[in-house]
Amino acid sequence: MKQLAICAIALATPLTLQSARAQDSGAARPPMSSPIATSRAVSPKIAAEAPTCQRYIPEGSVAPKMTATFPDRGLSGYALWLELEIQHDTGVSVLPGGFETQLRGAEAKSIEQAGFALTDPKGYASPSIETSDGPSGRRLSKVRIAVIALPKKAGRAQLTLPAFPIAMTRGSGEVITLCTQPHRIIIEDPVANESDPKPHSNPQPQRQLEQWSAMRNAVLGGLMALAVGGLLAWLIHLWRKRERPVAPAPPARPPWETALESLDRLRRGAMESDDDRKQQYDHISHAVRRYLGDRYDFDGLESTTAEILEGCEQIHPRIGPLEDIAHFLQSVDVVKFANATPTEAECHVLLERGLAIVRQTVPSPSAEVDPTVDAEAEPRP
Repeated sequence: MKQLAICAIALATPLTLQSARAQDSGAARPPMSSPIATSRAVSPKIAAEAPTCQRYIPEGSVAPKMTATFPDRGLSGYALWLELEIQHDTGVSVLPGGFETQLRGAEAKSIEQAGFALTDPKGYASPSIETSDGPSGRRLSKVRIAVIALPKKAGRAQLTLPAFPIAMTRGSGEVITLCTQPHRIIIEDPVANESDPKPHSNPQPQRQLEQWSAMRNAVLGGLMALAVGGLLAWLIHLWRKRERPVAPAPPARPPWETALESLDRLRRGAMESDDDRKQQYDHISHAVRRYLGDRYDFDGLESTTAEILEGCEQIHPRIGPLEDIAHFLQSVDVVKFANATPTEAECHVLLERGLAIVRQTVPSPSAEVDPTVDAEAEPRP
């Protein structure tokens, strides 16, 4: 009876007895989370049971050599790594679209039905590919793919990882498909060897980055607004600094108009003292001298009486009131050099003489404003 009980215990908990023997012998027991040994491919009979993967080698192509390594023991819920070494020609790309694109449809369903799950391609246990120079001038690609064993029942379970395709592309665009072999593995519960398992505390929270799309859009919109505003300001600045056509200067007033206006203003001015009469006498002389200089193209204010008369005598045709001009200038010189004070009557006489000189030398409306043409024009009343 004692022997039968020992056999029954051995059949019920073989892993516990093996662990006890290992402790009695003083040998260290490897942890269950690390593979004890790597498994080999199962028999061709098991491989025939996984028709979901179709091997394809283009005609005239050399099939790449692939070796696989997978643990024969593992823990439920932990990552199990399938390591592949593929020797291929130069120019061949392994898994060009990523591993997640290879397992769709029937392949993904067969893995799920076998009790396995694939890891998140963006997580910590994501698949990886490393390519380096291999023997005989070929390339060596090392592929690591993580799967998670999720048996449907608790306790020890024996699962078979089904075959799945490994796609490769050549430089010409041709696709090569290799199939991994099914692998058997023994899965244990993580708490199989604990007499009183306790739940583990939650792991430390991981820092997560949340994309604030509203702030991003606001910042981008602000930057674009600044750029557009700066461009518009620069264009407005260039437009305001552009070369503008210079407005034509207003035509100069004829000298006889300014002279008649000045003389008429002097006529309306009041003369209450001797100084007022002297100033009016000088203003009449300056108005007529300026008019003669502008009318016949010489400096009338800086010229003497002799120079003015000489300039007027050279005008052709002859100026009509030349004698009146000479008498006007001589009368002014007499008062100026004698330092005499003219009477109010003398001022009125000199003003009328100046008005007569200007009116007699105004060109007719039909004649051009030219000092050499309009000298013989009829005097205006």
